[in-house]
Amino acid sequence: MSEALKFSHVCYSYPSAKGKEVLSDVSFSIGKGEKVALLGLNGAGKSTLLLHTNGLLVPTDGSVEVDGIALSKKTLGEARRRVGMVFQNADDQLFSPTVYADVAFGPRMMKLPDSEVDKSVRGALDAIGASHLIDRATATLSGGERRMVAVATVLSMRPSILVLDEPTSYLDIRARNGLTSLLEELPHAMLLATHNLGLAKKLCPRSILIDKGRIVFDGVTDEAVSLLEEIAGK
Repeated sequence: MSEALKFSHVCYSYPSAKGKEVLSDVSFSIGKGEKVALLGLNGAGKSTLLLHTNGLLVPTDGSVEVDGIALSKKTLGEARRRVGMVFQNADDQLFSPTVYADVAFGPRMMKLPDSEVDKSVRGALDAIGASHLIDRATATLSGGERRMVAVATVLSMRPSILVLDEPTSYLDIRARNGLTSLLEELPHAMLLATHNLGLAKKLCPRSILIDKGRIVFDGVTDEAVSLLEEIAGK
């Protein structure tokens, strides 16, 4: 299985942390089409790790590769086209007046011809079963619809891997079920950080458990969940 994402001995310290590592010697890889959950307690380093997947943060030490491309200043644009990041709050990604304009933003930034932009927008919305939202004003969307459209904004850029931070947060049961079904059907490699252990078990055969900035388990999700519950009980 070829690799969609690879971390090699990644360490990271925030400038304000006076050298204290938030990530310590983090190494793992995710194959193309593989869905992996990232588990851990609050403050374990999950969000910091996710921000390294497309160069929003740069390792203090170690390296990150996307589709075999090592992240660097020179390759940042290409790597970011291959990593579709869905943030915890959909409002961080939806800022245009209409759904069409929001989903078209990425392809336009890639300087695609108008015909290709239109094809990408319609294809992304069709992939998530939301073609009916194409002309809606973004401000009128429900929470579940906003999350779906946020996913479409990254699918329109045709990434090879989806990185999702707490994808089911703020959603009611119906919206959570709808998003889970969507993510199950998408063929992309995925790395999703979540506190929703039911989602992790349903969607991801494999989980990476991080504690205090270090990977303490990488394997079967049921085993990762049991270990997480043990850590939480200490």
